[in-house]
Amino acid sequence: MTPMEEINSHQDNEANLLFPAPSEVPNPSINLRTKKKITGTNSFLLHLGLLLRKNYLVQKRSLKSLIIQLLAPIFICLIVYILQLSANSVVGQAIEEPPINPIGKIPQCFLNEENPTNCSTITYGIVVSLIASI
Repeated sequence: MTPMEEINSHQDNEANLLFPAPSEVPNPSINLRTKKKITGTNSFLLHLGLLLRKNYLVQKRSLKSLIIQLLAPIFICLIVYILQLSANSVVGQAIEEPPINPIGKIPQCFLNEENPTNCSTITYGIVVSLIASI
């Protein structure tokens, strides 16, 4: 066997370990000792255990990701806590209100400077616009 063929066969063996053929993958829902199918709660617990083991192995391989996932909620809670402390310090301060100055009554008539005999009156009212649909 040539060295190149040996390398290719070694790579094929590694590929088979990583991605086995579907017929070679054991069904986790079948007990290998008794050849009986596992159902109900036992099946759920078996799958749960396998998924937890898989997640443990994935997290163990990517340590940076695990650290960020664990520290991010703590960091966000710390930011919210600091914002709450700053809001509490602002709420505790007394707000200075300006003094109340009475202004008196509004005069009925304002004299026009250009024509002192002409008087202007200020009024207000609510304008309602009705559109009739035909």
